Amino acid sequence: MSLNGGVIGTDNKPTAASTVAARVVTFNSSGEFVTGNGNPVPTTHKAHVLVVAGGGGGGTYSGGGGGGGFVEHTTYPLAVPSYAVTIGAGGSGSGAGTDGSANRKGSDSVWTHPTSSPAVMTADGGGGAAPGDSPPGAGPGGSGAGAGSANASNPPGEPGGPTRIGGAATQGDSGGGTGYGNAGGGGFRSGGSDRGGGGGGAGAVGGQGSPTADGGGGAGRASTASGSPVYYAGGGSAGGAGTSTAAGTGGTADNAAGSANTGAGGGGGGGSVLAGGSGVVIVSEDAFPTPATAPGIWTMQDVYHYEVKEEWI
Repeated sequence: MSLNGGVIGTDNKPTAASTVAARVVTFNSSGEFVTGNGNPVPTTHKAHVLVVAGGGGGGTYSGGGGGGGFVEHTTYPLAVPSYAVTIGAGGSGSGAGTDGSANRKGSDSVWTHPTSSPAVMTADGGGGAAPGDSPPGAGPGGSGAGAGSANASNPPGEPGGPTRIGGAATQGDSGGGTGYGNAGGGGFRSGGSDRGGGGGGAGAVGGQGSPTADGGGGAGRASTASGSPVYYAGGGSAGGAGTSTAAGTGGTADNAAGSANTGAGGGGGGGSVLAGGSGVVIVSEDAFPTPATAPGIWTMQDVYHYEVKEEWI
């Protein structure tokens, strides 16, 4: 026991103010983000949040899968203790060659605020490619799938027609974040030339099939959420029957599966069904100060010191 400026008790020093360092948390599977790593945070606390959905699967002798939707918020306010994170799987790379595009759509990735409205940032799963010239055609998604080779006996613009249409992009802004997605490229068939379209990517539309080559996958979009620019959610290139075209940055080559945790669409393949890449959520949390605290009994000198420095709570 000691005499502490009129207060008798143990001399417990206050904890000095400090700064919790910035950090980057990457979710390759579903989980929970804990704000401030469990520390109290100021009301102005923010983070850069990126949400990427699973890419669509490619089809046999067809267009490439669409890249997963891409949603980004660079100044997201972290107002509650925790947020649920759901990571979307890539579209199926298995099943019969006659499976429709709906069976190859990527799954959504979701960042969930427990109380606010809108409560979620949702990235739409990438569109799935249908095989060859079979209906129902290229699937819509965050970015749309590329169309398969067409059937010249049908009218232009119709399923199976000479200019078969790529899947539409469905990604829009979500939960305060800005969304990105693009349509898939169209397919082509004429005079024995069978060419698929590339899947759309977050940064560019999928390439069109032409008399000489399959369409390339659309480029993904770069994000600096992890600290340096990385491309996500590119489309898959078409493949199987013609000369391949390289995908844009962040996309997938023909006859290849989308890389895990990139949201890339699967490439079209000759006789194979190639999966899209799974999604990812990245949270780049700002540094923040922690004020001085005063547990137990303290001296009058410490009270004066921390009051003058305005670090007292």
